[in-house]
Amino acid sequence: MISVMASRDSPLFARVERDIPKLARRMLDRFVAEIPLYGMLPREQLEGEIAQITATNLRLFFSSLRTTEPLTEEQLLEIRSSAARRAEERVPLDAVLGAYHVGGRIGWEALVEGALPEERDTLIMVAGRVLEFVHQVTGAVASAYLEERQSIYGEERDALRAVASALLAGEALEI
Repeated sequence: MISVMASRDSPLFARVERDIPKLARRMLDRFVAEIPLYGMLPREQLEGEIAQITATNLRLFFSSLRTTEPLTEEQLLEIRSSAARRAEERVPLDAVLGAYHVGGRIGWEALVEGALPEERDTLIMVAGRVLEFVHQVTGAVASAYLEERQSIYGEERDALRAVASALLAGEALEI
């Protein structure tokens, strides 16, 4: 069995990590193909913010493979911010989470494709870490998304109450 220390320095990670731009492009293409909402997004958003967060997530993914520690709140901050923006845009949560699952699958596929026969033990050991990464980021995404939706819902509820109160009181509404 391969040791944790040996896997941290695995040449496999370095080889596959060099292809982050190509992997990010593959992910964007798969998001569009597999998640209908992504196919409707403006090209500028896909090529801009979505491409940027995808590349950031890939760097975080490879960084996480080199450790047995869970991601820190600081490492998850950009992921959480992106999820909150998707909530503001009213992107369905299943589409947002779907993108992270697609991304995890493509990251795993890239490792398998890039592995040499003698790196089979590294792949076996890192499989659990890949699942842990997807689990942790999707938990952070869901949490941030739902917190933002709750905040938006509260603001909308308060605005509707104010309108209803004004209408019931016969007051003029300012639009």
